[in-house]
Amino acid sequence: MQLQSNVRTNTPFENHRIGDSNYMKKLLLPIWLTLLFAGHVNGQGKAPEPYVVPGNNSACEVNAATFDTFANILLSSQQRLFIVARLGSGENSIELNRRRLYNVRTYFKEGWPKVAPERFVFAQGDRVEGEGRIEFYMGSELFQISLVKRGRDICVDCCDYPDPRYYGAGKKDKPTRKRQ
Repeated sequence: MQLQSNVRTNTPFENHRIGDSNYMKKLLLPIWLTLLFAGHVNGQGKAPEPYVVPGNNSACEVNAATFDTFANILLSSQQRLFIVARLGSGENSIELNRRRLYNVRTYFKEGWPKVAPERFVFAQGDRVEGEGRIEFYMGSELFQISLVKRGRDICVDCCDYPDPRYYGAGKKDKPTRKRQ
C-alpha cells in the first residue's frame, strides 16, 4: 500500500522572478552580513578588508542590499556613514562625482527616511588609478568600495528600467568639449 501526499513544499526560488530586486536583496543580505562581521571576530585585532562591489551588471542589487545594511546599522547605533566619491583614470568631470553622490544620497533619503540626514557625510576625494569608486566608511573604518565603470553613474537599485529618481541607468557622461 502506497501513501500519497497532497502536501506541496515550496522551494526557496519558487514564485520569484530572477530579476526581482527585493528577492535579490533578501538573498544577498545574509551573505554580505556574514562577510562584514567575519572580520570583526577574527581575533587578530586587524580591520577587515573592505568589501569590493565590481562595476558590472550585478552591482545594482549588491549595492542596494549593502546600502540597506548600512541603514539598519545606522538605525541601531550612533555612528555616521561617510560616503566618498573618487574619479578614476580618464575621468575629468566633477559633475560625474556629484551625480554619483546624488544617486547614493537619493537612495538613502527615499528608501530610509527614518535615518536622520545628519548621519550621512558626503564628500569628493582625490582621484584614483583604475575605475572610479564610491567608498563607504562606518565611523572611521572602510567597509565597502563600489567600483563604477569609466564615465558611468553608480547603479544603486535595479537598473532594468530607467528610474527618474536617479541619474541614468549607466548613462555615459557627456564630454564638455570636442576633441580635434
